[in-house]
Amino acid sequence: MYWLIAGLVIFFGVHIFSSFRAARGRMIQRFGEKPYKAVYALLAIAGFNLIVIGVGKDEQVILW
Repeated sequence: MYWLIAGLVIFFGVHIFSSFRAARGRMIQRFGEKPYKAVYALLAIAGFNLIVIGVGKDEQVILW
């Protein structure tokens, strides 16, 4: 369950950060556009992978 929660926090945290235009602009200005996009993509992929791992490790709930 912790893997799933960590993945959700990372994945949505990266996407929510990009909605703060002033902070996003400062990061792009400081590091450049390509490095910012590379880190953004790597964090989003890492978060998604943690979500998949977390769902796989979680116990199954049989509904029927």
